[in-house]
Amino acid sequence: MSKTNKGLYSLCIPLFALLLLVAGCKENPGSVGNDYIDNPELTFDTLAVSQIETRSFSGYSGRLAFIPLGYYDDAVFGEVEAIGMVKPIRRPARISSDSIELGNFSMYLEIGIDSLNTYGDTLSQTSFTAYPVTSNWRGAAFRHDQALNFDESRPVASFTIGAEDTMVVEQLSQDWVDEYEVYLTDNSLDSTYNYDFKGLAIVPDNNSSKISFAVASESRFKIINEAQTDTVSAGLMDWAYSLNRSNTNIPPEANALHSTLEGMTKVQFPEEEIKTLMGDKNLVRAEFLLYENQEFSTEMLPDNHNRLVINSLSLDFLQENDAAYEYQFGAVDFVASREETGSKKFVLNLTNYINNVVYGSEDRYEMLIGVGSSSGALRSMLLYNESAPDSLTPKIIFTSLAE
Repeated sequence: MSKTNKGLYSLCIPLFALLLLVAGCKENPGSVGNDYIDNPELTFDTLAVSQIETRSFSGYSGRLAFIPLGYYDDAVFGEVEAIGMVKPIRRPARISSDSIELGNFSMYLEIGIDSLNTYGDTLSQTSFTAYPVTSNWRGAAFRHDQALNFDESRPVASFTIGAEDTMVVEQLSQDWVDEYEVYLTDNSLDSTYNYDFKGLAIVPDNNSSKISFAVASESRFKIINEAQTDTVSAGLMDWAYSLNRSNTNIPPEANALHSTLEGMTKVQFPEEEIKTLMGDKNLVRAEFLLYENQEFSTEMLPDNHNRLVINSLSLDFLQENDAAYEYQFGAVDFVASREETGSKKFVLNLTNYINNVVYGSEDRYEMLIGVGSSSGALRSMLLYNESAPDSLTPKIIFTSLAE
């Protein structure tokens, strides 16, 4: 996605100046400028980035590593409901008259739960009911905010995910199993199965206070013949999740970032100001600084409640064709990392980019900041915007050789 750095090396800092810099710098990889803070031959300039706006996209939510399941009322990021959808493969490889007595078997749903990540009350348990899906869906194309319909008059299974559960197994109602068996026994129904058998929606009860993450590779349906004590595993043919978010509480000095892409931030770097400021200087380093509003988001999080950690931000030039896919699955143009564990500051080295703006052919000045996730894990954070105190607004720090 990034352009080739045209003409960069012909415009680099003179070799003699670089040798002076290396000889005079301290080796301390701390905050911006720490490497050079005692060197009188360096100058520092700060340029605020004030052209900032929020953007929203519909992220893909099907066939990812995790399937979010549950409901959590986050005092900052809103009421979040995640409904999972699962569909078994039509005919497991081991199905035969020898392994399973067709017409006389039970079926179970086995859900593997990620033990490392929980969004919400880590000590609580959540109850779910599985219902037949009635709307058409396809995991590869499903978006998190896409409409989903299911038949609440036909509960197929009910189960609970506790605080320490890593696996849930629940028997499915026989009437739903009988519907599945029609496709299991007739090889001519492949296309019919793809369109007419829509799988199950896993819906959290209203009293849920956390979102757990089912591991797709560890979740499956099981076909069991009690008389023959044989079990056949039917993996997932398709899976996705539907997410609804409401009643957010975002302070005006911050923008919300969500891994679902429903919250992103667009920044525009001031081209003319950059060229005017740096046009006659020997640039050593340019760093873009971003700050997380940890104070507000943390104080609104009760004891034993958890949000998934974010350690890096992705920055991408604006895309026009299937932007959501590019931001979620495409190669990232830039990555800003936390200065250190727990720090509110994210740092991105923009030296090559700035050199190309000033001396080269770079003509892209708008970027989208996000925490896009291709895994299905739900992550959110607050990023200070142009309304924050000056010390916390997005900015570029330029380090140059003094003339």
